Amino acid sequence: MCGETNKDWPTILLDKAHGLTEDMLIAVTKGEIAAIIFDDFYTEIDREKIVAYLSTEANFKRYIYKNAAVSYFGCAAIESKHDNAAYFTKARDALADLNQLIAAIEVLHPVKLVIDLFGKAWPHGAQIARESSNNGSYFAGIIRSIRSGPLHTDVCNRQRTGVLDNQDPLLSFCPA
Repeated sequence: MCGETNKDWPTILLDKAHGLTEDMLIAVTKGEIAAIIFDDFYTEIDREKIVAYLSTEANFKRYIYKNAAVSYFGCAAIESKHDNAAYFTKARDALADLNQLIAAIEVLHPVKLVIDLFGKAWPHGAQIARESSNNGSYFAGIIRSIRSGPLHTDVCNRQRTGVLDNQDPLLSFCPA
């Protein structure tokens, strides 16, 4: 589903108390559902702080994809598809930027919240993907704004074919 869209994709709206399930995670990775949205991921006050910071302080990169303007903060794996050294340098820099953003607005770290939610739902736990060849950690926490653009997914095993390590939760979470 890398970059593919479907206007009829269903989404699941949850609150943290009702919880994420293993079946929901599998459905997202297979492209059967577009997204799982947590209505209470952040409080309204925290959401307002995040939006205010992102609209004034964040250093967004921009590009056009299928006639849609896309702005993003962070580092997408597809940016350096065939140059691991360049990607992992960008990933380290993006992580520093994200940590600076989180510290500046004083909210809970979104990646830590997601890992906690996924870890409770996935029997093997959750962690950020790494490559064993150079011990590089992928960037998690990209923020995208796609104006008038369709909902889409980026699937790790299609964008980084042959380079991800064979650690269990990753291969289990990213079925072929």
